[in-house]
Amino acid sequence: MARDDNFFVSVDVGSRKTVVLLAEEVNGRLEVFGHGVSESFGVKKGLINDVKLAAQSIKEAAKKAYLSCNTDFHHVSVNISDPHLTVINREGQIFIADDEISEQDLNAAIKTARAVPTPTNKQVINSVSNCYTLDKDPITHQGVVVDQPIGQEAKTLEVAMHIVTVSNQCVNAIEQSVREGGLGLHNIVLNSMASSEAYIAQDEKDSGICLIDIGAGVTNFSVFTKGGITYSAVIQNGGDQVTQDIADAFDTSFKEAEQLKIEYGNAQAKAIREDKLIKFQQIDEPKEVEHYLSHQSLVEVIEQSTATATREAE
Repeated sequence: MARDDNFFVSVDVGSRKTVVLLAEEVNGRLEVFGHGVSESFGVKKGLINDVKLAAQSIKEAAKKAYLSCNTDFHHVSVNISDPHLTVINREGQIFIADDEISEQDLNAAIKTARAVPTPTNKQVINSVSNCYTLDKDPITHQGVVVDQPIGQEAKTLEVAMHIVTVSNQCVNAIEQSVREGGLGLHNIVLNSMASSEAYIAQDEKDSGICLIDIGAGVTNFSVFTKGGITYSAVIQNGGDQVTQDIADAFDTSFKEAEQLKIEYGNAQAKAIREDKLIKFQQIDEPKEVEHYLSHQSLVEVIEQSTATATREAE
């Protein structure tokens, strides 16, 4: 999140809604004190395809956030969900001249790890240091893993990094939308990495965990092992696709399918202990005409839709 004086501001541009949050640090924790929500326009499957419309959504959400707390702000952090992202796990190792690791040594190791060729149509947006290893043996690949290497004595220092690259086109669309929305851009953060700060504790990252963030248009994945992020992915399949599959299966409107999903939806058919009939409205049928579907068949459609999304992620 971007820091504006003594508080933070973040913008989440989703396929269905745009959210602006203002938070401040209180006793080591972030507490939200202002927010604004607007309907998203110009965004499809996580990508901005109309800068002017997206800018209007950002501007409206920012105005509501200001009114909620009467606090001015300018620079913001924005999420990104680029299905064309590339992830690289890379190590960078250097020799320590004075046997004691300095900040300059640490920066040199990180620079070595970051030195990866990047295609002309992409750029690095996030590079995260996962762990540091002192005196790694070239044969056994074993060494002393530390959280903070500065001040430690060692002959070599290796840093393991998770590097994320995204398309220039996606970044440019975000920058233009924020600017035309009347705000300044502090930085861009991968959506799943931002979510992990709020939803995953450090001990879960240490033991290994996968975070799945299902949005309206896209689904974000992040895998954490040994305390750090090791895999990231975005697929252009989210909650709206499940709704569309329901609409197609039962010949109903998107709005009616969304209501069925919210009221009766479940990810697994085996979770339905007792089947029942559900009344719904089909397309182009008068309201007095009654149609029914079984709860079991509805959940089977949802299960199949989510299974398709899982196969795409694999």
